Amino acid sequence: PSRKTCDGHRQNTYMIESHGLEDVVTEEDYRNVEQPFDAEKDSVMTLTTVLWLGKEKGLADSLRSTSVITQNVTLSGTSQWNDYTNSDPIGVAVTAKNTIRNACGKAPDTMIADWAVAETLRYHPKILRNLGYADNRAGSLTNDELAKALGMRRFLVADVVYNSAKEGQADSLSALWGKDVIFAVAPDAPSKLQKTLGYRVQIAGVGARKVYKQPTFNPPNGMEILVKDEYDMVLVETACAYLV
Repeated sequence: PSRKTCDGHRQNTYMIESHGLEDVVTEEDYRNVEQPFDAEKDSVMTLTTVLWLGKEKGLADSLRSTSVITQNVTLSGTSQWNDYTNSDPIGVAVTAKNTIRNACGKAPDTMIADWAVAETLRYHPKILRNLGYADNRAGSLTNDELAKALGMRRFLVADVVYNSAKEGQADSLSALWGKDVIFAVAPDAPSKLQKTLGYRVQIAGVGARKVYKQPTFNPPNGMEILVKDEYDMVLVETACAYLV
């Protein structure tokens, strides 16, 4: 397929990449599991989860890069949103919306924030007052309320963490999206001539993920399991995004 990049050039082709992970279920694995566990299903679930994590981390690393999303701002000191007295998340959202609209002609409809950032915003006095509450209320704000206060159609919470430690070392868990926030034009479905930050692309008529199993004799009576995913993350127009 052909796509037009944000600088006006046309790229004739792009590659649907194959990503795969494999595992071996041994004879001992089969013998040492009881319901509700299942040696093969558990292996497939583990491999699939790691593939999903890799897919999201690749996307997050791109969207969190100021060299990719050149429309951005860095909050520091009292401007960071955990300073409930001085910070202004609504003002930042207004700047993000105006910047995107001026750059691509369409206002953003989606905001992505890490779980910890979202938890901070749920109790922010300026957002509470924007919704007609006092500086606090019983319980925290919902995602729909945050979206309404910040002028978004939807507010997405990224709650994924990943372990960056080497195998055998003590776990070192980090939020995959860090403290960064993305404002973006992100329609629910693709259509011709629409503005969007990007797509996840796969070959038409072919399922993205496949599971392959075959007996292995090293070790004896084992089962080799391969989970494969085929896709490409295509950033169509980075002017449709703003990074905080």
